[in-house]
This record gives sequence, C-alpha cells and structure tokens, in this order.
Amino acid sequence: MHYTKYSIVLGLLLLITPYCQSQNKVIPPDEVEAKLNALYPQASNIEWYSKSPSDTVQGVAFDCNCLEGSGHIILSFSLKGRVLSKDLFINKRDLPANIISYIENNYPNNFNYNAIEKIFSGSDVVGYKIEMKQLNADGTPATTGWTYILRFKASGEFISEDKK
Repeated sequence: MHYTKYSIVLGLLLLITPYCQSQNKVIPPDEVEAKLNALYPQASNIEWYSKSPSDTVQGVAFDCNCLEGSGHIILSFSLKGRVLSKDLFINKRDLPANIISYIENNYPNNFNYNAIEKIFSGSDVVGYKIEMKQLNADGTPATTGWTYILRFKASGEFISEDKK
C-alpha cells in the first residue's frame, strides 16, 4: 500500500518538474529570433535572457562556428529585432597591435588571457575588454592571485583596469 502512495507522488513530481523548469525559460519575440537565425544560422548552445527589468531589450549568448570571432557571441536586440550591441569573443592575435604592446609593456609575463571581447554598438567597434589571470612561475593557472580586467577604446587607448 505504501508503494502505491510513493508511486503516485513520484509520478506527480515527474510531471510537474518540467513544467516548473519551463517557467523560467525566456522566449524571445519572433522578430528577435528570426534576426538571430538570419545572422547566425549555425548558432548553437543558445541562451536567451532579459537584459533589463523593463524587458525592452532581449539578450542572447551563443556559440557559433562562424568566420568572425573565436566561437562565443553575446548580442542585445531591441524587441523589434534590431541589433543594439554585440560582444564578440576573439583571439589575442585579433587584437590591435597597440593594445598588445600596452599589455606587454605594463603587465608581467606571468598572465594568461582568459577572455578577449571586441565590443560593438550597432555595427561600430566601440572597445575591447580583456580578462587576464595570473599564472604560477611554472606557467600553470594560479589558484590564488589576481584576475585583471582591462578596457580599451576602439582606437586602442587604455581606459581602465579592475582587479579581482
């Protein structure tokens, strides 16, 4: 008799759990999803999210085996499907030479580039964000130490440094 009671509870849990999980899923407007599919038909691992409490901007993060970048892209859309901004993850070799020179002259060699983003507003490059993690003397990632976040203008001019 107890097995029947537990079976019913388990069955209800199995039915309710997917419904509850779907309640937190962001569903983009049709115009936004159509624009993403037109721009990046090879997008995968797509994660939609709201960018602001007013829900007037829709965000999406995804991986893409595209000609641009190193595989990960974050976009912000208006609800009508217009691209407002793009963070394109790139490789070190894709940075302007003056940014690489600045980093080499101002930071020790014991840092690894974790993430490099080329930041767009509309279709214009507006800057770069670089995250660097401190390395041990043997070149392995340090479990302690600083993570630096550097910001540069599109021209390569240094803007700021944050340490975590």
